[in-house]
Amino acid sequence: MQTIVAGTQIDAPRADVFAFFEHMNDRRYRAWHPEAHRDFRYVSGDRIETGTVAHFEEVVGGDDHSLDAEYTAVVPDHVIEFRLTHPVWRLFLRRVRLEFRDSGRGSHFVQKLFLRSGPISAHSARIQDELAVVKQHMDEEGENLRDIVENDRVDAIDAGSDPAAVGEPSAQRLNVQTP
Repeated sequence: MQTIVAGTQIDAPRADVFAFFEHMNDRRYRAWHPEAHRDFRYVSGDRIETGTVAHFEEVVGGDDHSLDAEYTAVVPDHVIEFRLTHPVWRLFLRRVRLEFRDSGRGSHFVQKLFLRSGPISAHSARIQDELAVVKQHMDEEGENLRDIVENDRVDAIDAGSDPAAVGEPSAQRLNVQTP
């Protein structure tokens, strides 16, 4: 098992950082990484809680990914964990864990990807290069999250008035009922 870890110091209480994810919607997802995140919607449920399934699309290293994930553990202000629903993907990416920790200057946001890898992949330069791109993506997400939370941009993102927001999400992706 291999783990990719990215951590970001955020000058805000961990409850504020967790709240960004607890009420995830397409606008928030896109603002979290405007260059890479393309779509987020709930397949079941309407918020991140244990048992909810969400669909997300992103571009990492030039490759498009369209995946469904089931939230397997949600501990408010502490942990969000999910696993991909597709059995083949799940063979390689066992789970993703987001941790929210107290620190002296606010909180520490930690992302962990738990990967199944064998001896060949551990020595493959190509696979290691691809994992480095994933790690860079995770680092960028952490930096963007810090900017969003520390600069109180969440309400503007939700209202669609944040200048960093990318594209206009559909009513379906926002889980809004249309007449």
